[in-house]
Amino acid sequence: MLKATAFSGEATDAQFTALLIVANQYGLNPFTKEIYAFPDKQNGIVPVVGVDGWARIINGHDQFDGMEFEQDIESCTCKIYRKV
Repeated sequence: MLKATAFSGEATDAQFTALLIVANQYGLNPFTKEIYAFPDKQNGIVPVVGVDGWARIINGHDQFDGMEFEQDIESCTCKIYRKV
């Protein structure tokens, strides 16, 4: 059940462990979809950081100084500010 939350497709115990190691290195939670993975053809993984994971990384950065969103029917733009 936990593997299915963090992986798209079938995963071995070794692949699941690899994802947990990567998630730990970046301080992300694979069980809340901050990071997830796909098995690759060589029995490794392809980790993917989700939107919530990027939000955690950005908000935790010392130089983060806010963001603004602009959206219309065709697009959405996010401006991210950093301290100087």
